[in-house]
Amino acid sequence: MIKLYLRFWCLVALVGMALQSGAAAAHLAASEARIQDHLRIRLEQTAQPKGVHVAGATLNTPDRVRHFYQQRFYRPAWTDISHTRPALDAFLATIEGMAHEGLDPRLYHLEHLERLLHSMRHMHPNTPTLPAVHVAELDILLTDAFLSMATHLVVGRRPEPTGAYTREGALFDPTLLLQAGLESQTPASVIQALLPSQVAYVRLRQALAHDRRIEAAGGWPAFPAGAIVKQGMWRHRVRLLRARLQATGDLEGPAAAPPSAVGVPPLPAEALFDEPLEQAVRAVQQRHGLAVDGVVGSKTLEALNVPVRERIRQLTLNMARWRQNFRHLGERYIVVNIPAYRLDIINQGRSDMQMRVVVGKPPWRTPVFQSTMTHLVVNPYWFVPPGIMKREVLPQVRQNPAYLQTQQMELLAGRHETSRIVDPAQIDWTTAATDPFPYRIRQRPGPHNALGRIKFDFPNPYYVYLHDTPARALFERPERAFRTGQLITVAHCGIAR
Repeated sequence: MIKLYLRFWCLVALVGMALQSGAAAAHLAASEARIQDHLRIRLEQTAQPKGVHVAGATLNTPDRVRHFYQQRFYRPAWTDISHTRPALDAFLATIEGMAHEGLDPRLYHLEHLERLLHSMRHMHPNTPTLPAVHVAELDILLTDAFLSMATHLVVGRRPEPTGAYTREGALFDPTLLLQAGLESQTPASVIQALLPSQVAYVRLRQALAHDRRIEAAGGWPAFPAGAIVKQGMWRHRVRLLRARLQATGDLEGPAAAPPSAVGVPPLPAEALFDEPLEQAVRAVQQRHGLAVDGVVGSKTLEALNVPVRERIRQLTLNMARWRQNFRHLGERYIVVNIPAYRLDIINQGRSDMQMRVVVGKPPWRTPVFQSTMTHLVVNPYWFVPPGIMKREVLPQVRQNPAYLQTQQMELLAGRHETSRIVDPAQIDWTTAATDPFPYRIRQRPGPHNALGRIKFDFPNPYYVYLHDTPARALFERPERAFRTGQLITVAHCGIAR
């Protein structure tokens, strides 16, 4: 009898547990259904002129967010992570860290997310299920933050496209990254993996933090215009130069005591242009691609007086260019620093070789892009790019029909290297069409060839390549923007090794 009694109560207990479990499951299912309803209502609203708004925030990628939830039948995506505080806090910290990458965390709804989470965690601490409307809003904002952040890091900030392409030519779909981050519950790590790891990018980030600290302290003082100053001079303006370089950390320590002079009113030690000050000036000139002579002339004065806000803008722009063009360079690559007129061969983060280059001059600046070097040509023909042919060569030919012959150039009947050579004398240059020009022009190999002795080819749509040059004197100049943007001239052929 006792055994039957115990069995009965055990059975009752099991039935009670099953009923409770079933009730809990039904409650969760009903809760998720309410969240789905709120997701659908929020995302199916007609886009207003000022965009789609959720919890006071304007979505960056409303079409992409809507498509993402439609594909999953409006099931919430962040439910598991939103209940895992460390993972969610790590993602919010990643959003906040976008400031270090030159991006504004407010673009990714940081303030709205923090406000919404604070409300959910502190206003409903004892509620087993949070209000469905808040959960839906949190889900949408987290999704939009991830998708827009990933897009900005990979392809840059631009109006939402139907298909965004990376600079490598691959179609970029941030929703695939979002799926991977949600499945692994590590969305922060997925975003962090999109940041470049090259030393050059890390230095840009450090420089940005450095200049922002200076900006927060009030910026750096201007250095007034005047006559050049150099080592050995004893001037009041030197004090201002010293203050300017100390503000940026280029100069440290006190000035040396100046020599006494009979009959000359004493000036403070800070007014003497001493050797440490000259070294600081040289460092500034090196950093900004100027002639490194330690003398503060007009160019150095101009560089010193660029406001800190403009320097910050330049740094954030170059960080964006690096992310979009140079995220996947591998351990060994060649990089051309266009404003510094310098080429570096990088091997495992270190520069194995540096050389001077000549780049495009305004308005035909050398474009920024990435490609793979495929081969080199010794004693190359120079096939004149269409832009140079239209701007420079054809006007010369119309004035002097013998121009092609004097420049060792040939006229080809087709687009291929084996095309028939045409006698320029047979062409009526006064009536010949120029747009499009039906012929191709090439310069024969030799000592006067624009490409010199060697050319390095890498596929790109800009007709850009590295090459030698017979004009060696160009490399002695501190500013080397002389060519059209299609040509990047290297100082020597050590790169071929």
